[in-house]
Amino acid sequence: MALSMSTVLSSSVCSSLQNGIGGDSSQRLRQQLKGTLCGGVVRDCRRWGDPQVVRYPTTFPKVGVARAAWTRKSKSALDPPNNKKSWKQRHEKFLKPFILDVFISNKYVHAKVVHRVTSHVVAVATTNAKDLRFSLPSLTDDNACKTVGRVLAERTIEADVFAVKFDLRKNEKFEGKLALVVNTMVDNGVALV
Repeated sequence: MALSMSTVLSSSVCSSLQNGIGGDSSQRLRQQLKGTLCGGVVRDCRRWGDPQVVRYPTTFPKVGVARAAWTRKSKSALDPPNNKKSWKQRHEKFLKPFILDVFISNKYVHAKVVHRVTSHVVAVATTNAKDLRFSLPSLTDDNACKTVGRVLAERTIEADVFAVKFDLRKNEKFEGKLALVVNTMVDNGVALV
């Protein structure tokens, strides 16, 4: 923090300089004050010949702020949470890059194989597509699920993908129509990893 000249000089020196005492002594005092006042305070300057300058440190040591006991945090709260993923979590998407996504609605059955890293869709089969929509009597029954699984397996093998990973969604069970689609893909040559 820089101090101004009025706060640095003692009252006697300030009054003497304002009264206009001239001559060599005032010029000598001004030169001495210019050279010696960085970081110091003039004290007891009764004689014009040599002002005494008291030096103070320009930086003060950092002192910790005392906090009340009820505002202190425990050591575990001060440490950042451990968000580091394990090796398996970081590399699984590269070791098992293709994922099978199956969605069964009340009207249609959708299934696709997606590359997990680039989000590139490798193969898609749905009962809403033109090639399956008019050839199937029902778009959501067991026969439609088996057809979607068979068509998706053929398209996946054509794209040179022979193994996929399948994860269930939250609150989803591996049974019924979902199991039919996945098991039909396995029967037609696509391995589950």
